[in-house]
Amino acid sequence: MVLVVLVLGSVVLSAVLYVLVSDLLPPPVTQPPPVIGATITTSADGLDWVLTVTTAPSGLSPSALYLQLVAPSGTLALGPTPLSSLGGGNVSLAGNLGGVHIEYQGTTAGVVLPGDRLLIGTETTSGSSTQGYQVMLTVTNGVLFDATLQ
Repeated sequence: MVLVVLVLGSVVLSAVLYVLVSDLLPPPVTQPPPVIGATITTSADGLDWVLTVTTAPSGLSPSALYLQLVAPSGTLALGPTPLSSLGGGNVSLAGNLGGVHIEYQGTTAGVVLPGDRLLIGTETTSGSSTQGYQVMLTVTNGVLFDATLQ
């Protein structure tokens, strides 16, 4: 009987101490998702939107960063496409949207850095404007940049 009381007493004391101490511990630290800072302007000749990276997470590779375009209608015009595969030329868009000139211009091979540029044509090959398109730069677990061409 004494043994049972001692065991129960230690269990209760342990539970009370756990509750008291756990309130003193700080909550776990969660890291905010990394982001890419960028500006969007038009080229001097007016043929391209120019997305210029101003800040980027350390060590981010162009092959791990994906471009997605969404038309103003909400249609996914371009699914996740690695920047490393966008070396210039026309890229086909989904549906009847035609194609658009897209070119990634990295300043240093193998890593995304401030000063890198992404050119996106202001018109599709079907003659439609790309103004109003949503531009997203994503990684496998989230969106790092989201803006509208305007």
